[in-house]
Amino acid sequence: MSKTKTELSKMTKKNLLLHIENMQLRLKNDHLETQRENEEAQSVLAKYAKGKPENKLETIRSGAGKLRFQLFQLDIPSDTKAKVMCIVDKFIDCL
Repeated sequence: MSKTKTELSKMTKKNLLLHIENMQLRLKNDHLETQRENEEAQSVLAKYAKGKPENKLETIRSGAGKLRFQLFQLDIPSDTKAKVMCIVDKFIDCL
């Protein structure tokens, strides 16, 4: 702390005023950066509000699981069933 006081006392008035102005600009920039980050966070949260299409991933996953079960129950040739199940499994993995 005393080192900082010593450094400040050695500064000329002009340098001291420039230092104060620089500190004010840093504070203002920090404030603006914080505001920008808050706006970004709010926009991300707004995307995932209840009832929005982006928030229905669980419903899609559930439907994909039911589809897989129904395809498994179908009476189709085993080689075709294996190909279809592979495609459905890849789709479910992507979800």
